[in-house]
Amino acid sequence: MSSFQPPSLLFNAPSYWRQVAISLPALWTSLHLDIGHTKAGNTQESVPINSPAMLTCFLERSAKRTLRVSIAVAKRGTISTFQPLLDILMQTCSCWISLKMTGDLERLSESHFLNHYGTPQLPKLEKVELEGPFDILRPCSDLPAGLKLQDAIERNAPHLSSISLRNLRTFTRKQFSWDRITHLEVDDYTQLDILMVLRQCTRLDTLVLHHDGFISLTSQLQDAKPVEVGSLRKLRIPSTSVLTLGHQYERLSSYLILPRLVHLELSNVRHGQTLDPILMLLARSKCNIETIEVHMRYLMDVTIEDFLQFTPHTKRLILRGHWVLGHIFDCIASDDDMLVPELEHLSVLFTDISELSSPTNGVPTISPPLAQILRAAKALPNLKTLHVECFDEAFDADLIPELENISPGTVSTCIVARKTSCYTNGLPYKQYYLKHMAEILSHVLVKGNTQRYRDGSYQSIWENLSLFGLVLRDLESFNDWDNGELEASYIFLSWDFS
Repeated sequence: MSSFQPPSLLFNAPSYWRQVAISLPALWTSLHLDIGHTKAGNTQESVPINSPAMLTCFLERSAKRTLRVSIAVAKRGTISTFQPLLDILMQTCSCWISLKMTGDLERLSESHFLNHYGTPQLPKLEKVELEGPFDILRPCSDLPAGLKLQDAIERNAPHLSSISLRNLRTFTRKQFSWDRITHLEVDDYTQLDILMVLRQCTRLDTLVLHHDGFISLTSQLQDAKPVEVGSLRKLRIPSTSVLTLGHQYERLSSYLILPRLVHLELSNVRHGQTLDPILMLLARSKCNIETIEVHMRYLMDVTIEDFLQFTPHTKRLILRGHWVLGHIFDCIASDDDMLVPELEHLSVLFTDISELSSPTNGVPTISPPLAQILRAAKALPNLKTLHVECFDEAFDADLIPELENISPGTVSTCIVARKTSCYTNGLPYKQYYLKHMAEILSHVLVKGNTQRYRDGSYQSIWENLSLFGLVLRDLESFNDWDNGELEASYIFLSWDFS
């Protein structure tokens, strides 16, 4: 239950330090409760007999400090069985500082959560996350329970300022005090909905959009006026599908004006997507971007370089991806026209670690080019921090000490060399590298050729075509290919770029 260490690690500690740990109230500030989970094969559901005692013990040890509460609701089981736990938990609702509820929120209404207890007061609650069940076979429902929860929370949490709504299309179904929200995160919305909400957000500092919204026809938006959100400083927005760029559609970014925007996070940067609407948003807003964070798949480096040409005053650049090539760093180190010359903080990171370590995510990860990163870091006159993630068996891993000591006393460095075998299913890095380089080339080129008019991949492949030559020259530097890898890597020869 410790907010710093998993519970299992406490059992490995000496008894003295274990007692010290469990006696510190500050370590007992986060609680996660699973509702409705049962073991497979059980014919009779019951709550473990010691669960109420454990929960009571936890709450006593928290010494009425502020609590971060998380509740996960399973689709199976009888939720009323867990009512005693909710009864105990609700006695502390005046101490909650954040509340996260995920899963089948509709079933949570069976317990009359919140409403069951009259008018619960949530005087310290600042952050709420509601995430409904994800079902790829059916669209998200309106989830009346989610609406009730949102309503109850709003009425009884006067200091609520951060709200996250995922897989829930309820946030525009009623009047809500959007003027007090400073952080908003949504992923199921129409463009008309989000425009309506943003007009009411007078204090919004951070907006997180997990996709570009359900498309609204131009005829539906013809009366919509651009929305200026003067308080917004941080925006996460995905790239736009090429196929939706046309006279019949307008994108959300076409209706936003963000004059104070300083932090921009670009997600889902991949083939078939474009950043042009976001560039137009920046031009229209006349904002001064200081931080750019990019989440990209692979072979989109030229697209990112073109984007960075429009943000010359960037102070912090964070590149996250499965495969970041050396192109951007070569442009940074260029003597002719240095990219982002005012850069002070550079991070080159893998994608989300949970995704990176998943054997089923289907996207291989390649270690970034340390030699090019080193040259770029040396060329940046104002660099203050350098953060890089790589594999410990990468071809240029011998450069790690030089990166760590690039400019002692001037540049603070953090170079994380992850154990290669943990992410390559035990393959030696060279074998893993050659295998997946060929697979990625095959996937991108074949996908672009067969779907060039369906998802717009052809346009982004053409834009980044110079990268393929760099990759193939890298592959040709190895002389121990087998026939299968050689055939896969040269699939580009059958590609028609005319």
